[in-house]
Amino acid sequence: MSEETRYNKILNDPVIINYYQLIAKLEDRRSDGWAHHDLNHVKNVANLVEQILNKLREDNDNFIYDDNFIEEAKIAAILHDIGMFRGKKKHNEYGAEYAKYYLKKRNITLEHEGEVIDAIQVHREGFETNNIIAIIIILADKLDIQKTRVAKNGRNIPGMRQMLHITGIDIKIENKVFIVNFISDNYINKPELEGFYFTKKVFFCD
Repeated sequence: MSEETRYNKILNDPVIINYYQLIAKLEDRRSDGWAHHDLNHVKNVANLVEQILNKLREDNDNFIYDDNFIEEAKIAAILHDIGMFRGKKKHNEYGAEYAKYYLKKRNITLEHEGEVIDAIQVHREGFETNNIIAIIIILADKLDIQKTRVAKNGRNIPGMRQMLHITGIDIKIENKVFIVNFISDNYINKPELEGFYFTKKVFFCD
């Protein structure tokens, strides 16, 4: 039997699961809690991080990031919203502090720990960073507009409610061009979705 990966240990840790369950409950109680930052969201982000990095590897013979780097980027994704248990304000800062404490407490050693902690710290900002993990986290975080992202109070918000019809995300890189396809059912109202302020941020990744 192969040894459990560090990523899976964190993903299946009851402490991490409990934190994200608490975050989901708090968000469902907030009148402005339109989008989830729960376990489904961070798992989606981790999956997107893995997809993006693997697609970059397929498209680039000089790709320098190995499997270990990809796993540690996924760890950053799983932990990036853990600070939301204290609310949205400064959750990136609280998350970075907690992630550093958590990794030490669990004796989890990361080759790129500095970049992982920094990615959590800066993930609310734009792409003005040289930290590759942070750039991929920011991109994947914005791309997660699937139905699992919509919180209780987002279901009645024009634009946000259309995300309930998005069932998947497909990423391609062709001739150095990054292509994202959002998979939806037949009931989606595209004009309403495209007019939503957050969707515009996703499309332009600003």
